[in-house]
Amino acid sequence: MRILAVSIFFAIPLYAQCAEWPATVEVFVDTPSTVTWIAPLRAQGVEIEIFNVASVKKIELELSRTLFDNERNATLQAQTRLARLSSKAAIDIVTGAQALYRAQGYGIEKFPAVVFDSKLIIYHTSNLRRAIAIWRRSQ
Repeated sequence: MRILAVSIFFAIPLYAQCAEWPATVEVFVDTPSTVTWIAPLRAQGVEIEIFNVASVKKIELELSRTLFDNERNATLQAQTRLARLSSKAAIDIVTGAQALYRAQGYGIEKFPAVVFDSKLIIYHTSNLRRAIAIWRRSQ
């Protein structure tokens, strides 16, 4: 009887730690359209955030395209281009910078990457079905 009580005592915490679904999923991508299996996770109540880290690089390339060789003139030209940016481009710069900052906070340097509950990072996939399978094996 005493062994049975000990076994139940240890089984309860282990069972409580195993969740069928993560609470949060953060997806870091350089091509947002590649993220798959979002709807089934949201249907399970999983909070999903997608971070596009490529938007900053895209704007940076647009701004630096064919700048003058002279530093002073190149600076003026870049400032003029910045002033002409649309409000959407400005928002893309801010959200892209926030995405990069958040990725750096996790130590992520390769994309795509999926973060589960701010604890587990899975690289090289934006297929959330595959990432969930890996997450479950790690539980």
